[in-house]
Amino acid sequence: MPMQPKPQVFRKKLFETNLRDERYLPFELSGAVSQWRLELPADVRQFDYNTISDVILHLRYTARDGGEQLRKGASEKLKDHDRKSAGCQVGAAVLGEA
Repeated sequence: MPMQPKPQVFRKKLFETNLRDERYLPFELSGAVSQWRLELPADVRQFDYNTISDVILHLRYTARDGGEQLRKGASEKLKDHDRKSAGCQVGAAVLGEA
């Protein structure tokens, strides 16, 4: 699931987290399973992209406990991802409990 809100979302300032707002925020109710891709413009390079050694992405995620069924599904997805990416080192992820 690509996670790219439409430009009008930012213009309307709906992307500001207000937990008392009754409207759904972008990505709300869509879960945490996602794929992300970082793209930098190829035609206008303000610096040498080969100098990038690491990318740090800060996410704030809040969720209710989804129970055993969701836990099993997430574990299976993670195991499947590990099997598919065995031997490939394209990045690192830290998983933990809040």
